Amino acid sequence: MQLISLKNFIINGYWGSITLGSSIDSVIQELGKNYDYTDCGETQIIQYGWYEFFFRTDTRKIFGIQNDHLISDCSNHADMIDYQGEHWKLDTWFLRPQQNITFEQVVQLLQDTGIPFSIEPAYAGCDENIIRCVESMVSFDFVNEYSEPVFDKKGELVSNSPVIAMQQKDYFLNGIRLFNLV
Repeated sequence: MQLISLKNFIINGYWGSITLGSSIDSVIQELGKNYDYTDCGETQIIQYGWYEFFFRTDTRKIFGIQNDHLISDCSNHADMIDYQGEHWKLDTWFLRPQQNITFEQVVQLLQDTGIPFSIEPAYAGCDENIIRCVESMVSFDFVNEYSEPVFDKKGELVSNSPVIAMQQKDYFLNGIRLFNLV
């Protein structure tokens, strides 16, 4: 079984040997045939757990890799970050079940690891920022609010309690992505 390293993906933009421009056939060959599939017309998505690979219908080339379900706001958060299939398992590095990661924590992690990054607006004119790794172009995006699940002693969901971060440093990691920027 192949071990895919989230850390290596963040550093170099490769999911194992897969990166932007890889064929969808090479993804299936490397990661296996046990995936979910979504047809969006010009775009298709195959998904292993919550890790998505976007490809163009006409070229069958990967143009995006992401997981945008990283907030610990549900009872199955572990399923959203951990993955083990028939051919591969993900080493989640700093992601932990039922634990949110803040903007400030991602900055510190990248600094401690020596991964060069920039902080930039999420889109033109936006006050909220993303973090983009300089060499791999992998980005981290954040949200300022989510609903924290409250569980009873049996582990059953009882309610959701809103949590709102007031400063960017406290925003919650929502997604890790690599997309063609062109």
